[in-house]
Order: sequence, then C-alpha cells, then structure tokens
Amino acid sequence: MAGVDANARYLVLALVKSYGKPVEKRAIHTHMQKLAQKLGLELRFFGEQPFSPELEREIESMVAEGLLKPLFLVGPSYTELYREYFVLTEKGAKKLKEFKKASEIESVVSEYLAEGEKQVAQLD
Repeated sequence: MAGVDANARYLVLALVKSYGKPVEKRAIHTHMQKLAQKLGLELRFFGEQPFSPELEREIESMVAEGLLKPLFLVGPSYTELYREYFVLTEKGAKKLKEFKKASEIESVVSEYLAEGEKQVAQLD
C-alpha cells in the first residue's frame, strides 16, 4: 500500500463490517475522511464530497483480492442509474480477524458510527 497507512486497509474492513449493510462507495470515503482525521492516518482527501485517490486504489485492490465484494444497486434517479456499494466477504472478515489490532479498530469504528446515529436522532 504505497502512500497509505497500513491500518487504513483494516479500518475500511472494520467500517464495512460494522456498518451492518452494504456501504456506498461515497460513504466509505466520507467516513474514512473523518476516521483518518480522528486517528491521524495519512490519507489525503479532496473536494466537497470527500474523495481520496489513494483510498480508491486501496478499495480496488481489496476487491481484486476478494476482501470486499462490489454490489451495484439502483440509484435514486435516471441520471444516476446505479450506485456502487460494498460488502465484506468471508475472506475479508478472516483477514480483519487476523489483524492484531482488529478489536481495537472495530471498537473505534463502532463508537464513531454510534456517535453519528446519535446526532441523526437528535435532528429528528
């Protein structure tokens, strides 16, 4: 993973696992931007809708290795027919479990997602 902190790969796996349902690619970039800032990971993001070229290459690499499985689901309008989502494969879950800091990373991701749910609930 040239240019990307090795923990970022496991952070993506933990994020997809903890999410509990398929995660849209754009959501992965958004969540990873916030998690990277929180954890001090070396990832550069650009634009209003956060995008990281390094993270994008890493996601493609994880798909090629069989750690993530892409799903193409119908988009909200005719101008966006499909959106790309990802789910964790068995191989990806095994790779995450083998990581020595897996429980620590999963805990951070779970706390982060819970904070987001709390903020959404307060807006309702």
